[in-house]
Amino acid sequence: MNQDFTYPSTFDFLDELDMLLICSPNNPSGLTIEINKITYILEREVQVVVDEAYVEYSDQDILSLLDRYENLTLIRTFSKAYGLAGIRVGYALTSEEKNLELKEKMLPYNVNSFSINAAVYALENRSMVKKSVEKTIEERRFITLKLEELGFDPIPSEANFVLLKTPSKITPDGLFDYLLE
Repeated sequence: MNQDFTYPSTFDFLDELDMLLICSPNNPSGLTIEINKITYILEREVQVVVDEAYVEYSDQDILSLLDRYENLTLIRTFSKAYGLAGIRVGYALTSEEKNLELKEKMLPYNVNSFSINAAVYALENRSMVKKSVEKTIEERRFITLKLEELGFDPIPSEANFVLLKTPSKITPDGLFDYLLE
């Protein structure tokens, strides 16, 4: 990534890779990688795994790319938007061929029955999650505006958090007191 947390415009290193892991939206920036960049990488026949832990908070959804690219795997979690970090359940969306490869390498019974039931319950009650995500996005916009008013430079986030640069007048030691004030 570039120093400003954006993804590079060129990917000269792709010939050296067998696989590339991309986090989108990224932690800690909350930025997504543009679809055209993902497509460019996929067309170089590199295996691409996109960690979409925060995808529910984003306007970008690359799920449609799965139909076109066998070398794409999306991984998602119930930890963020579903608020179920303690159950440690995630899932992969990928081609049928890759799915079979993954199943061969997985340990049997790698998720306990309580966690499975909690994940199923969450999926059956997506309307609660949708409301929570909408509220989080609303609050993210609010806090971003307020931070800008206070002189901070927040990075436009598509996650459930905001990364920001502090004004130069605020020292690291003085940040707590400044925010408290």
